[in-house]
Amino acid sequence: MESIREYFEKAVSLGATAFVISNPVSKTAEYKKITADKKPFGFQISKYTQKQVFHENVSENELALRCAELVYGNYKQVNGFGENKEHILLISKKGVSRYSVKGNTSLKSGNDTQHNREKNYILSQGENIPPLVDMGIFTNSHYEDSGLTTSVTLGSKVKTIWPYMFSHVRVQQLTIPARVT
Repeated sequence: MESIREYFEKAVSLGATAFVISNPVSKTAEYKKITADKKPFGFQISKYTQKQVFHENVSENELALRCAELVYGNYKQVNGFGENKEHILLISKKGVSRYSVKGNTSLKSGNDTQHNREKNYILSQGENIPPLVDMGIFTNSHYEDSGLTTSVTLGSKVKTIWPYMFSHVRVQQLTIPARVT
């Protein structure tokens, strides 16, 4: 248990701000997964059962001891995530622990933490897309934004218009070529 506590102390001192304790020793473990995330007051430990989550708040000083108590004899894997590194602790069936540090390339950018972040569509609204203009699906002036309403001109090769095609846009003027059904 001492090496597990030292792992948490070392990872926190090297800048780890989130921990995931996983891979329970037995299938009948009380918690499926445990996470610890840095908050302004210290760390919040979240213990996940099949259907519920239980939270516990601890200070940074108490984190290593509390997590070591939770891990010892119950879990085989601990991952700690820092700004640019992943700290990994693997514990074998015999209780031998192996610690390693990897460069963490899968970190999300800091601006993804918004609750209502802007959607990232493949084709942005109002964007002029030359291949679609060449195929006749859009014309060069297919979008002319004027406040809340939009003018839409379909290309001559459009064959069908479905009712939901413009449900996301308030269309003020829609120009349809004669071939469209």
